Amino acid sequence: MQGSKYQYLQDINKIVLCAGHGGDNSPGNNYDPGSTNGQRREADENIYLTKKIAQILREMGLSVDEAPHNLNLQPTINWLNQTYPNWTSNSSNKAWVIEIHRDWNNPNMEEARKNDQCGIYYWGRP
Repeated sequence: MQGSKYQYLQDINKIVLCAGHGGDNSPGNNYDPGSTNGQRREADENIYLTKKIAQILREMGLSVDEAPHNLNLQPTINWLNQTYPNWTSNSSNKAWVIEIHRDWNNPNMEEARKNDQCGIYYWGRP
């Protein structure tokens, strides 16, 4: 991301966002809605947040991809490995892969703030 004041951001070419608990909720697909808060499902909110964050980052001029929102965890990992097979720390192609979560059930979150916080998970690739 050329132009960033942070060296570790200058060294990457792309940000890839994944919505935690995305997944296809049709029968037989082992759908995991994630945590729930009343009628709200983490999976739905993660998809919304991921799309919004991608839009904001693109407006800032960053190169952003989104993993397909209908994939569960293992299919998402497979998609990442197939889509970016040669993206390693030893090549000129480097990406950050970030997965968005709401985590309402996280005991470390303040109860009063659970509706306005989210968790971010990332993977480094050797």
